[in-house]
Amino acid sequence: MSLKFEDLIAMNALYRPGPIDEIPNYIKNKKNANVKYDTELLKPILGETYSVIVYQEQVMQIFCELANYTLGKADIVRRAMSKKHEDEILAEREIFIKGCIDRKICDTPEESKRVAEDLFEKMLKFAKYAFNKSHAACYALTSFKTAALKYYYPGEYFASILDHTDKLEKINGIIEDAKDFKVSVSTPDINKSNAKCIVVGERETPTIILGFNMIKGLKTDDVKHILLTRKKDGPFRSFKDFINRCTSIEDATIKNLIDIGAFRSLGYSNIDLDYDASEEEFTPVKELLALRKTMKDKKKKLVALKNTKPLVESYKGNNINEFKEILTENNIAISNIITNNKIPTVDSIQKKIQNAENSVNALLAEMNDVEIYHLESSKEDDYEALMKEKELIGAFITNHPIEYYNVVDKPIENVELNTEYISGIITNLEYKKTKTGKSMVMFDLEDKTDSIRVLCFEKFINKNEILLKKNNAIRLNVLIKEDQNDNDNSDEVATTTYVAFAQNAEPLKKKSSHLLFHVDSLYSKEWPETYAKLKEFEDENGYEVHVIDDKTNKAYLLDIKVSAEAKTIGAVDKYSRD
Repeated sequence: MSLKFEDLIAMNALYRPGPIDEIPNYIKNKKNANVKYDTELLKPILGETYSVIVYQEQVMQIFCELANYTLGKADIVRRAMSKKHEDEILAEREIFIKGCIDRKICDTPEESKRVAEDLFEKMLKFAKYAFNKSHAACYALTSFKTAALKYYYPGEYFASILDHTDKLEKINGIIEDAKDFKVSVSTPDINKSNAKCIVVGERETPTIILGFNMIKGLKTDDVKHILLTRKKDGPFRSFKDFINRCTSIEDATIKNLIDIGAFRSLGYSNIDLDYDASEEEFTPVKELLALRKTMKDKKKKLVALKNTKPLVESYKGNNINEFKEILTENNIAISNIITNNKIPTVDSIQKKIQNAENSVNALLAEMNDVEIYHLESSKEDDYEALMKEKELIGAFITNHPIEYYNVVDKPIENVELNTEYISGIITNLEYKKTKTGKSMVMFDLEDKTDSIRVLCFEKFINKNEILLKKNNAIRLNVLIKEDQNDNDNSDEVATTTYVAFAQNAEPLKKKSSHLLFHVDSLYSKEWPETYAKLKEFEDENGYEVHVIDDKTNKAYLLDIKVSAEAKTIGAVDKYSRD
């Protein structure tokens, strides 16, 4: 079965509420060399779409050719259809049927009436989301071009998608889609990122480095300052180098850059630069930023003093108020210059300049003495880093927290209308009241593929409130329905938005780092069979396997790692105590 560009046009027009029901007929008829038409008059009109009504223009042609409408009158019907004015469309029913009978579209008046009635009902159903062909052709051409870009230039394609997506909840799905095309995504990098995403690496396995613009709280001026500083004096050599060169970047912004992992390429983990280790504890980063603040004040005073020196040298008067006005005109803070309400001398200014320079140099030495220790991060630290990614970018980038848990349910992107079990992380949690004053909770449950809106009512809340916390990992038994609040849009393709009504809940269990097996003896007959079974589930990214020989009471670490499915091997169930 050959495909042509016209099939892409038809697909764009069909893949919408209403017309979507005709897709099976379109496919079936395309495969069939002998397509049947209700009347031969339809063949020239519907031939290119295999007897299926796809475009508004075809509806106009049907009115004209089968019911003797003028093009002008048919266009009025078309406009009524596009604007969903069903009353106007229904008013044409009898006129259309009579016109078809008069036109003798079939062999008998009875058959003509039956076919006309059937055609009108099809067109009425079709009318709710009808596309004109030119509109569909534009969509098809755009789809064709973007599909080619996605296939041949996946890095650049997904970078553009991430730069322009306005739905943060979709970012995780975009990243998972990118992985299927061997495209990886990394968090913003202080030495590599631009304002927008960039693509690095080999074309076959590119990496997208997210842009600074994606970080919440990072102002446009901050981004410009970082990029201009880097362009002027080269890459940042260390965290200290960054805070000394980017003096206008506020502490809160630096904290966000730390939390998003922007300094990892300089050799720092998030925990190395931990800002909030303890309110009482003065961490290296807190100490450095405190010293930087003092240094900024000292440098500001030093600049004021240097700018004052030529003014003192050129001033010949002795009026203190007049001299103060000169300082003000030159935007120099009087408090930095005047003491005892006397006009300073050149020598006193030079002495102050020397003292200020000594203070700056002393602070620089003190900053150099502050040591940033490299600490070993735990799984809890890594998990917390993911939560910071979600907070600052709106998505989990380096990993997804659901990967820390045992999940047996289908991905959220594959849910269907029914009662389902779904697992994920709670985000966007909201407590509300119903119209009757009862408690209600709404949140998004997300995994690495998608998210779904979950509604919880009072009975469920009273039973499971302890689980309803932001970033909690839970498994839900839900009833999934179509979201009736999802507004129709005639320019949208046929998509269904689901909402889940929570019925029961339980916490997700975290993955253990290893599987533990007990055997009577590693020299028993059963052990080689068990080992062979484990080898079938070998996975370099899986669990370590620990075996305890009950006879010697010694523990052994095997030379293989296995996937979680190894726990289900019937032959080894009796050995597993994990």
